[in-house]
Amino acid sequence: KGGAFTEAFARAIPKLTGEAQREAREAFALRLKRMTAATLRGYLKDDQLEVRLAAATACGLKEDRQYIPDLVAVLSDKDNLVVASARSSLRALSGGKDFGPTGENPTPVEKARAAAAWNAWWLTQSK
Repeated sequence: KGGAFTEAFARAIPKLTGEAQREAREAFALRLKRMTAATLRGYLKDDQLEVRLAAATACGLKEDRQYIPDLVAVLSDKDNLVVASARSSLRALSGGKDFGPTGENPTPVEKARAAAAWNAWWLTQSK
């Protein structure tokens, strides 16, 4: 428990490779899944890649559509691994919808288009 453990987790993951790194990322996301909405939203904006990545994954694991606007905002993240995680969580929370961005290295324009499409869809769902 505690922020120190979260920090240690985030710093250890980049030192791992392959299956060990994948498993550690999964465990970290499961840890963050237990966090409150406010804490999780803060982690989506954290300076550390691994924290943002785990938070984006945790939002999808929570199966709570309240995180959709937060995940749409994450589509503009500087790291495309985080963007891919946000997209995956958006797909899970939307019942399989997919407005992108696609590809491993989406451009800022592609990210913005995807965010606009996700926002447009979300507006139809919020009514």
